[in-house]
Amino acid sequence: MFSIKKYLIFLLFQVLVLGACTTQKDTILPSDPSWDKKPDYSKAIEFYEKRLKEQLETLEPDHIDLALTYNNLGSLWHDKGYYDKALSFYEKAQTIYLKVPAPGHKDLATTWNGMGSTWESKGKYDKAINFYEKALNMRSKILGPDHTDMASVWNNLAGAWSSKGNYEKALNYYEKALEIVLKTLGPEHPYVASTWNNLASVWQTKGDDKKAEEYIKKALGLRLKLFGSMHPDVAGSWNKLATIFLNRGDFDKAIDFYQKSQEVRLKVFGPEHPVIANNWSGLGIAWIRKGNYDKAIEYFEKAISLGKKTWDQNTPIWVITVTI
Repeated sequence: MFSIKKYLIFLLFQVLVLGACTTQKDTILPSDPSWDKKPDYSKAIEFYEKRLKEQLETLEPDHIDLALTYNNLGSLWHDKGYYDKALSFYEKAQTIYLKVPAPGHKDLATTWNGMGSTWESKGKYDKAINFYEKALNMRSKILGPDHTDMASVWNNLAGAWSSKGNYEKALNYYEKALEIVLKTLGPEHPYVASTWNNLASVWQTKGDDKKAEEYIKKALGLRLKLFGSMHPDVAGSWNKLATIFLNRGDFDKAIDFYQKSQEVRLKVFGPEHPVIANNWSGLGIAWIRKGNYDKAIEYFEKAISLGKKTWDQNTPIWVITVTI
């Protein structure tokens, strides 16, 4: 006999295995404030691949300009969600930067930071921390401990340690990042909102929804002021608010915020970016908790369909407890 509850459990298991139900941290480098349309990764990649072809024909194979192009391609493939491709380009950039004299080391730190982000996206947190610490040490020597670029690596290290379950270390590193951006950029800079958003994530994971809501509302307020409502960073804050209300049992508010977040993300990233599955699965869980299993099935099936397109064997499995 068909059991809708058993089918829901089956769907939820697939969502978890495909990594379609995840938590995201903000980078300390948020999206361009003028971003009012979907970023065209394909065009950007086509541009850099054309440049790469020209450079390979005219430059020595270890020319530093090649490293910059490899790094840019790594960043674009990472943002598009193709992590193995991203790593292959970052590794080519690293090989070249390791051969150049000291002036190239600042760029090497940028590549290490990108490699750390990519390994973190693949769920390999120890590898991510290794690259982040390399980038942190190099940047500290070249730029000094209070330079804005240092905040980026503190932020990334915090996220990786949070994913490993060391929340005190994560909070400490996020506070270091916040101190730097407040000192160097002022209280109304987008980087401040990104750091507040990440602090909210850690407090929520620690079970302090009140503190999490305090930080996320500060981040959302600043982002709305800076960017307006149709911006990917605003979508990230709405998504986080949705999870807070979901945990509290206020399912209608959770659904409302998930839908607001998804509307923006679909416009910005398109329907096949991995982040879209996160919202579909969140909506599925909210509808389960409301007791509307048909709606839950609809959203889980969307998450699974997308997860099968974007999943690779290194995608982390995320554990969520749902009472059916």
